Amino acid sequence: MHFILNYFITKNINFTKKNKNIMKTFITQSRPKIILSAFILSAIIFSSCRIVLVSSYDGKIAEQIETVSKSIDKLYLTMLETTTEADGGRVFSKFAEQYVAIDVELHSLLNKNKAREKNEETVKICEKVIVMFDKYKNEHKRENTISDADIRLNMEYLRGVLFPLMVSEKAKKIAE
Repeated sequence: MHFILNYFITKNINFTKKNKNIMKTFITQSRPKIILSAFILSAIIFSSCRIVLVSSYDGKIAEQIETVSKSIDKLYLTMLETTTEADGGRVFSKFAEQYVAIDVELHSLLNKNKAREKNEETVKICEKVIVMFDKYKNEHKRENTISDADIRLNMEYLRGVLFPLMVSEKAKKIAE
């Protein structure tokens, strides 16, 4: 009986060693194939998928940003160059129509940007521009005049918030 038991134990050990050798051979021979397969699969997956973190470039919106910026400059430069505070030439009613036109363009720009996916930062900038513009418009309306210094400051501050809006839209074009 002891002999039979030893025979099975020896056979089992040999069988286990044999299996281990077969597995080692299989793994060492197929490792390069596995690595190559994983690399090819990764390349296919990552080349076909593109992570989009921002909305795509829109030429019409870029053009509208530039138009709004020019309209604001025109409003303030017209006030500065063609009127004076002293003779009552800067009463709000003389410029109300231009203020309304700019306000309409700004809200149109905001709505277009809200409708685009992955565009939260641009929407925030548009909202800042509108808040600032409305503040300056309401000050002019309340005081019914505006000084040269306020004109220059308003124009520079609005340029300062419109510039990132233009840059962000143009950056989307580069990213494509």
